[in-house]
Amino acid sequence: MRTLKTTLLATAAVALLATPALAAEDITNSQIQLGDVWSSLNVTVSDGSDQMVETSVAIGNHVAASATNQDLNLTTTQDLQGSVDADVLINGSSVGGAAAITASATGNTATAELCCETATVTNTQTTSAGESIESSGTVVFNQLVGPTAVTGIATANTLGVTATNGVSNTTSTQTNNAVTEAYLSTSVVNGNDTTVSTTAVSNNVTLSGTASTTNASLVQNNLGYTHAQNDVVGQTADDLTSVATASGNNINAQNSTGTAWVDAAQANAGTVQAQSYVALSGNWSGTATSSAYGVGNSMLLSEIGNSAGTNNTQSNYGSISADATFSGGAGSAAIVSSAAFGNAVTGTICANCGNYGLTANNTQYNAGGVVSSTTTTYTTGGVVTGSASAVGNSATFRAGN
Repeated sequence: MRTLKTTLLATAAVALLATPALAAEDITNSQIQLGDVWSSLNVTVSDGSDQMVETSVAIGNHVAASATNQDLNLTTTQDLQGSVDADVLINGSSVGGAAAITASATGNTATAELCCETATVTNTQTTSAGESIESSGTVVFNQLVGPTAVTGIATANTLGVTATNGVSNTTSTQTNNAVTEAYLSTSVVNGNDTTVSTTAVSNNVTLSGTASTTNASLVQNNLGYTHAQNDVVGQTADDLTSVATASGNNINAQNSTGTAWVDAAQANAGTVQAQSYVALSGNWSGTATSSAYGVGNSMLLSEIGNSAGTNNTQSNYGSISADATFSGGAGSAAIVSSAAFGNAVTGTICANCGNYGLTANNTQYNAGGVVSSTTTTYTTGGVVTGSASAVGNSATFRAGN
């Protein structure tokens, strides 16, 4: 078996901190990146391969902290004043088995993991105007047997806090002024079980609690352009999926057993675009999917087994658009969808898990245009579904199973 595997990592500053043996209960981290960070991966396959794993990663500032059976206090400040770019260029004849191709660019990233005690995290992340965080890829193949995943990810600022059997208290301020862009161009003459996805998020916070209590006060401000785009072309395909997702500000908080409370203030003034374009010159089988999702501000709070609450404020001033297209010959099934939101918040709890409640104080303001469009062109098709949704403000709160 012939397997190609390449990983290319470019990072300006990496700090791996706080293992229990170091007794690093109190950590103060300060990082400033002034220059550009670039990772470029170029692979040419002339006679085919059985499997392929290709990864290009670029990071501006990175800090990770963890603690077990002891408190963790992390104060971190990250300032990016340069550009971060991750590129992949793959040109080959065929891949007989699984293939995974990834380009990932991140400006500032911080993570904290805790077991069994209390984590207190104070996070500040900033990117400068005139810079960019970009992942891009060009992938060309004659034959892909599959399954194949081509992925592009661009994130300006991201924070992740994970607690198990403990308590997490998180305070975070994220400000993005840079361009955040993920772009993929994929050309496959004959593809099988192929998924192409781009994700661009300017500010992101992920909170995860298992048998834990989660408390957070989060501020996100995005002034930069956020863009995710897929261009997928080919002749024939069997089960092809293209997904483009662009978010100005994103918060995802999921907790179980303990209570969860999230105060969130999100403001987006930048343009957000998500574009998924799929064009097949011949026929297709299975299901062909082209999907685009764009949102200015997004917040999700999910609780299982206790009460949850949020004070949520969202303001969008930027233009939000999502555009999905598909064209092909004769095929069996096609799903083409686009969705654009100025502001979106979702809060859920498991009501049948006990006598618990959901409290929400929600304020949303949208002054930006919101556009969603879907275009489908084909010769004949079995089941073809198209949808386009544009919503200025969306709020969903649910207590259920």
